[in-house]
Amino acid sequence: MWEKAGVVLLSLRMNYRIIFGRRVLLFLVGTALHFAMFCLIRADMDEPVTTGDALTWLVWLPTTVFAVFFAMEIISREREAGVLETIFTVSVSVYRVWIVRFLVLILSLTLLALSLIVLTDIIVIELPVALTLVYVLPPIVFFAALTVLFSVVFKSASAAGVCMAAVLGCGIMKFMTESAKARDARDKMIHDIALSTLKAEDASRELARKHSTPDIN
Repeated sequence: MWEKAGVVLLSLRMNYRIIFGRRVLLFLVGTALHFAMFCLIRADMDEPVTTGDALTWLVWLPTTVFAVFFAMEIISREREAGVLETIFTVSVSVYRVWIVRFLVLILSLTLLALSLIVLTDIIVIELPVALTLVYVLPPIVFFAALTVLFSVVFKSASAAGVCMAAVLGCGIMKFMTESAKARDARDKMIHDIALSTLKAEDASRELARKHSTPDIN
């Protein structure tokens, strides 16, 4: 049992090195800078940070970029390096190798998302950690799988990255449009409430003035 566990851990460690290498350190540094810049910028703004803003900019964005950047090379890396035929000569199924790498990527994405959620909960806004992880993880896994699909269809990591950039760009534009609509609806609701309050106050003052005016008849 312990021997099998050791083999599994060794396989995970080897695939982790193959997929990420030292580039993951640069990405983690960039993620930390992005988190710090967001906190500094929002600290100077009067508007409080909402849960949607925190999840979008501090959790979804870094993990999605992480997923796309590393998922597009899971299969295309061997093809572009000219060692795909060598991969097919291994004793185990090559598809099992790719599935293990994808699972390692998903595990890494889960740990990254969990870390960002915990940091957001501690520093920015209170969040239910477990529920938030269940909420944010499915779209990230979907984008990772979609990136792998594009890399297989177009047989190029660069082409997969371009396609995913277009998909994410359209998604961001849609998100910004919906956010603007929601913000306009919120502002309109606040304006209507304020106007109704002012009208009620005017009516109250008018009623109080009539009651306080003596009847000369």
